[in-house]
Amino acid sequence: MNIVYGLLGLILAGAGGIIYLLFEVIRQQGRLLLRLDGIEQHLGLRQPAAPASLAVGAVFPSFTLPDLTGKKVALEDFLGQQVLLINWSPQCGYCSKIAPDLVRLQESFQAHHIIVVLAAYGDAEINRKLLDTHGLNESVILLLQGDEQSVKAFKNQGTPAAYLLNEEGRVSQPFAVGAEQVPKLMRQAVGLLSNDVKAAQAPGFGPGTELKKLLGHIGIYATPNCACNERALLMDRNGCDWCAQNLDTIVGWLHEEATHRGLPFVNKAAALLVKKSIAKARLAEAKASQSTDDLILLEDQS
Repeated sequence: MNIVYGLLGLILAGAGGIIYLLFEVIRQQGRLLLRLDGIEQHLGLRQPAAPASLAVGAVFPSFTLPDLTGKKVALEDFLGQQVLLINWSPQCGYCSKIAPDLVRLQESFQAHHIIVVLAAYGDAEINRKLLDTHGLNESVILLLQGDEQSVKAFKNQGTPAAYLLNEEGRVSQPFAVGAEQVPKLMRQAVGLLSNDVKAAQAPGFGPGTELKKLLGHIGIYATPNCACNERALLMDRNGCDWCAQNLDTIVGWLHEEATHRGLPFVNKAAALLVKKSIAKARLAEAKASQSTDDLILLEDQS
């Protein structure tokens, strides 16, 4: 009997030891997880939930920041004009990646009376160098953020991030963040993109399509990431009358692309090319509607 009690005691003692070991393992693992969690948060490997952005129609919170000369500039100074406000950092690789998009669209921003404001981190010298390096002209206003002065709506949002504000200082398009969304918001601001997918579909022919063909005949082709694809789509969608009324804007687009590609540019030649594409598109429209009188007239023009 004593043997039985002895064996039973050994079993219970063994079980107790196993339970104690399991408890210690679980406790140590819990400590390890807490430590790993703290390390991830400290290093920024675990990102907190994305902060809420301002809704379309919301009044943008007021701010006052110094420009590169130290002059104080307030959001209210821009009332009456559209503003593309971008959260920026000269040390941000994604900001450098989208800088060429800003350069290419500078003339379009001016044509659409849009003020581009970079709310940038860093000192005046490094940001002035940024403007010179990328070729951003005086149409881009650069304001300096710091620990005490910043745009509160951009808090914890990262760079680049952007809001498009209307003349009343209200958010006019959904918040954009990152190297893909911010350039899309830029192009949308100058009419190169549409929120309406159906509206963005081209009819299959038009002045934009004809312009791409004419440029192809002289060895200039649209690349996959070229803004000219969206611009041609816009021309096709808006039609010949719109293109004729906005001839200078389209010539400006061609000038931007020629500058970007390092090609020579002659304004009169570009204008003639655009007019030729409009005439060819009108002829295609007439053929589609089978109007004989229009066909005879437009064939002479094209």
